[in-house]
Amino acid sequence: MLEVIDLLLAPLFRVSPIRYLRDPAYRQRLRREQGKAARWRMIFLMVLVLSAIMLLALVILARYGR
Repeated sequence: MLEVIDLLLAPLFRVSPIRYLRDPAYRQRLRREQGKAARWRMIFLMVLVLSAIMLLALVILARYGR
């Protein structure tokens, strides 16, 4: 599921969140190229992904929780 999110959001933000979390060399290269903007972009992207997952969980619980 994370790979699907990665494929959908990476073109929008020009950063791959999954690769950012797993690959330290990719993280360092982004910091060199984009500076602090890359870090804030990743924080925003992670919050966006986590809120989407929580919203999906709430919808599933509301629908099938009874």
